[in-house]
Amino acid sequence: MTITRTLTMLKELARVLVDENDNVLGGGNPIQVGGSITTTASGTTTVDGTVTSKIQGLEGKTSTYQDVRLDASTLTMQTIDYPHHEVHGGSSFIVSDYATVNDGATRRFLITTPNTTKWAHLVFQVSGTLITTVDLYENPTNVTGGTAMTEYNRNRNSATAATVTVTHTPAVVDKGSTIIFTQKYGLAAGGGANRIAFGGTSRAEEEFVLKQNEQYLLEITSGADGNIVSTVLEWYEHTDKV
Repeated sequence: MTITRTLTMLKELARVLVDENDNVLGGGNPIQVGGSITTTASGTTTVDGTVTSKIQGLEGKTSTYQDVRLDASTLTMQTIDYPHHEVHGGSSFIVSDYATVNDGATRRFLITTPNTTKWAHLVFQVSGTLITTVDLYENPTNVTGGTAMTEYNRNRNSATAATVTVTHTPAVVDKGSTIIFTQKYGLAAGGGANRIAFGGTSRAEEEFVLKQNEQYLLEITSGADGNIVSTVLEWYEHTDKV
């Protein structure tokens, strides 16, 4: 028998040993064997009416603890990823667009963030049926206006409005030189290819947390006539908890 296995057996034996007064051995505050022990679905354990433990999570800046809830049928802990949670909370938004773009022409979107600490966590998806180049500029020098796009809350039961604004076809005088993303996809006419420019597979690898009080220009340039370009911008707005 190995030393590790022997130690494990001794630990298990010590865990259940009791003394002549029916107290669990091991020091600390002994628990009376035979008392009333109950555990609720929320994870609260009581011994003879006294709460001894809880399954809880720390809630944000208030430093208060909330019970971790379990599935009523299986008593298993249920989780969803954070972007999914933001959809449920009414803080996730989407805009979408498609257009036919000819050779050398562009489709542009101006994204403006407010001067608050509720930051936008953005992913975008662009597809083109032909050669398509995508550039994302931060802090373009002179880009203004455009046609306002409707930002839809992805929780259709929520009345919360987005604080980020998105316009298409803004007036571009000078884009500046800070390109934080650039890619080129697709085939020439007749290739029949459709390429995803960015987004849609792994948010952890593709998300941008946009700067507050900033502008971003998403510029999509076609490399052939008759290029059908589709664009989706999706983001949630979140204030850091710590």
